[in-house]
Amino acid sequence: MPNFYGEEVSYLGDITRALELYSLMAKRYEKSGYAPRQAQVYNEMVEFMKDCASAEEAAMKIRNSKYFLAPSVALMQDKLTVLEQAARENGMPELAKLYQEKIEEIEENTETMYDTTYVTKAQNLKVQYMQTYEAFIDVYNFYLTLSCTNVIDDVVVRDGIKDMKIALSQLIKPSSNFNELANLPRFRALIPVNDESYACFVNFIAKFNEQAVDFTEEKEEIQAEYDKTLALLANYENTIKAAGKTNLAKIKRSLVLAVAPQAKLGCYRYIDEEVTEF
Repeated sequence: MPNFYGEEVSYLGDITRALELYSLMAKRYEKSGYAPRQAQVYNEMVEFMKDCASAEEAAMKIRNSKYFLAPSVALMQDKLTVLEQAARENGMPELAKLYQEKIEEIEENTETMYDTTYVTKAQNLKVQYMQTYEAFIDVYNFYLTLSCTNVIDDVVVRDGIKDMKIALSQLIKPSSNFNELANLPRFRALIPVNDESYACFVNFIAKFNEQAVDFTEEKEEIQAEYDKTLALLANYENTIKAAGKTNLAKIKRSLVLAVAPQAKLGCYRYIDEEVTEF
């Protein structure tokens, strides 16, 4: 029986047992649901070996046929198929395309299965996709910062806008467009809020990208409310001062001194002395 490297490993002299082994392997691959090519290859090999008198004869026959490397090729293609499906289901179309192209390349020329340059390309694509996932979450976190911050604090607002721009610039795969990503189920699932809150988030970023996010109106409203409050307080200035003096008389000012113990396991002493006005 050929192993993954195409080397012949023969240990069954009885062809019946060899056929039974290959049949069981085919059934196992069929049952898994993830190895259709391997199942097909082993079923075909059972038919191919039926007229052999011994396992040794079958091994020689296989060595001189396409089935010598067929199990290894089928294994590689089945593996790539699973990776392609996973990439597609996780919203990584370019990565899925890369795996599909490798499958087709092996189909045309089995020797290309030894060429692993696709692995590096796949890893580079994965990094870009993962970076986009992380950046999308960062965009949401900075949205919370900007939408909940005190707009009077210019430093926080300025830093929040800067961080938001950086996060948006890191959206790469499968698209650099925030609105396109926001409409994809995979990205929607990253933000654990209801649809109404998610819509507010998306609308905020749309305005931000149009440079329409402006906190001037909110700052003017806060300043107007502050001025109004000061004006009202001016009418009660004497009342407030009188209440303050009355309350001040009830306050005792004290100075507490903590004295460290002389012994290692001793206790601290506290001296409480009333403080009078100078």
